[in-house]
Amino acid sequence: MGKVLKIILAFVVSWILFYALNFRLLAGSINSMMIVAVLGLVILWKDLVDRKTGLVTKQSVIWMFVIAGVFSLICFASTVINNTETKDYVTYVVSMAIWFSAAYASYGMVRYAHGKVSVELLAKYVVALCVVQGCLSFAFHVSPPIRSFFSQFFYVLEATKKSGVRLFGLGASSDTGGIKYAISLVLAGYLLCRTTIKRKEYLLLILSFWVIVVLGNMMSRTTTVGALLAIAYIVFCSIRGSSCDEKSYHPLRRFLSVSICLVPFLLVFNRLFPQASELYKFAFEGFYRFLETGEWETSSTNILWEMWRIWPTNLKTWMIGDGLFLDPNDPTLYYMGTDVGYARFVFFCGLLGLIVFAMLFVYLRSVLKDRLPQHSELFLLLLILVFAVWIKVTTDIFLIFALLLCVRPEDEQGLIDENTI
Repeated sequence: MGKVLKIILAFVVSWILFYALNFRLLAGSINSMMIVAVLGLVILWKDLVDRKTGLVTKQSVIWMFVIAGVFSLICFASTVINNTETKDYVTYVVSMAIWFSAAYASYGMVRYAHGKVSVELLAKYVVALCVVQGCLSFAFHVSPPIRSFFSQFFYVLEATKKSGVRLFGLGASSDTGGIKYAISLVLAGYLLCRTTIKRKEYLLLILSFWVIVVLGNMMSRTTTVGALLAIAYIVFCSIRGSSCDEKSYHPLRRFLSVSICLVPFLLVFNRLFPQASELYKFAFEGFYRFLETGEWETSSTNILWEMWRIWPTNLKTWMIGDGLFLDPNDPTLYYMGTDVGYARFVFFCGLLGLIVFAMLFVYLRSVLKDRLPQHSELFLLLLILVFAVWIKVTTDIFLIFALLLCVRPEDEQGLIDENTI
């Protein structure tokens, strides 16, 4: 098989990992993520036989699933105590196992295409995935024929009155899509501070960064969280006076100089697609309002601040939750009328569940830091992203942690631990 075909295959498998597709041919009977997860098990079994796998230590895997299992048990206990039928996060440990297996399939196919897999290579794949997703989503909005073509093969979501004017992509929508964009921006920001990135790659990365910022915000303004975190890291590297590779240069100066050159292209883009004017207003509502009123605010941030006032009023809910994510009288509404991530976790599984769930990501970051210490700052950025996003929504980014856990240390620095599985 040619190199190009291998890369395309790796891209498709990675796409399904991040954006599970619903094929019309299968009529929704088989989830594409399950197919990829099975592929991951096959690749893992082969690697175990050939002793090529560099997965994390057995002890780390056990503890990872123990923490996830405890979280699932707490969620289950909350539903039993409160006599509710909500399944959200009750089966999280099972979902995590599927995601982990699917991530290994993605890793395996990337390795098949490139021979070796590094953190930087996986980061480039994720950035590329989100650029293509953003472009597809925009094409669906401005060109009904393109949407119709893809709708023949996949179930493509559409905007509703409740969702308002925003982009919907191929397996991506709203905040779940926004968090993927946020992840890609953090990865792009990290790559932009690496001196191993070549000049052409650097220019392409900055272009990708702003494409994701613009198109990602048209789907979900959660994207902005990743953009701010990435820019903050670039500023940090510049203030420190060196890149994370410890070679002196100024990441912020390079980032700004290239970014400014892209402004004319953004203006041309705006003129070329006037039918997307409402999308621009949604994506950059804060900027538009600042020009009109002198205050930086959006309708969603105003609502979010109001939601932050909603918290449990009794000890039982604080401890174990009410076992509900959605309003039992109207499943289209959030339980207690709040979409704040931290509050929704507390209302569902209490502080007990929230703390254990947070511990899972702290542990994952710790494992990755010990395994690939040269990328410790990236893992810290991803952990910060988890906690930052919970200010707004309930979601997690285990997928990217799972993918990074598959990277073999010897491919990064020629090291291997005999205690790996």
